[in-house]
Amino acid sequence: MPLYVVATPIGNPDDLSPRARQVLESADLWVVEEPKVGRRFAKSLGLQKEMMPLNEHNEAAEAAQVLQSLLEGQNLALISDCGTPLFADPGAKLVELCHQNGVQVIPVPGAASLTAALSVSGLLLTEFLFAGFLPRSSPERRAVITSWLPLKRAVVVMDTPYRIAALVQDLLQELGPVQGVRVFFSLTQPEEEIFVGNLAELTTFLGPEPPRREFVMILEAAPSKHEPKPARVKTRKRR
Repeated sequence: MPLYVVATPIGNPDDLSPRARQVLESADLWVVEEPKVGRRFAKSLGLQKEMMPLNEHNEAAEAAQVLQSLLEGQNLALISDCGTPLFADPGAKLVELCHQNGVQVIPVPGAASLTAALSVSGLLLTEFLFAGFLPRSSPERRAVITSWLPLKRAVVVMDTPYRIAALVQDLLQELGPVQGVRVFFSLTQPEEEIFVGNLAELTTFLGPEPPRREFVMILEAAPSKHEPKPARVKTRKRR
């Protein structure tokens, strides 16, 4: 049987597509990042499903077991905690094993914080670097940041909500206060908010104790000498 890679909502439950729901209902087993989150999601759909955990801690060992279930004819759906699997989430090893062993992999597209942020960024992007989650330690994180210099293309960064202050400080240190940045908080949720400005302004906006909100950050590419400076809009909240 094929492996279905299913996108789930990133905040608004109405973003689950009818096709995704049908696939999830018919699956014999869900391959999930965290069983607790998976069970909560299944309950919200009125479903009871067997869960098999596959995350950064066990993927190397468990991917082969999941593959065996597929080869035995089970119908499996791979989901992440939210959004589209494999974008800064586990699952790549499993998908590669499927390709190597002739198991069909079928995408079931839907919500993704990356494409949602890009779609409302206002930036004309012919190319960008998806940096994903940066290292946890400040020295390692700053080393990655400096490797981007000079910023000839936009860089997309994600991180856990509680590390945003430390991330911004490292960006400020390496890229400077006038570096253009756009941050997309709590996308698709009632408290959704978009910040547009520079790193110095973002530091002020966040304050000493930033609220813990999921976010996607886009660092703007350095403008060419002939490119006009974009207008600055501080924030936009959903109404």
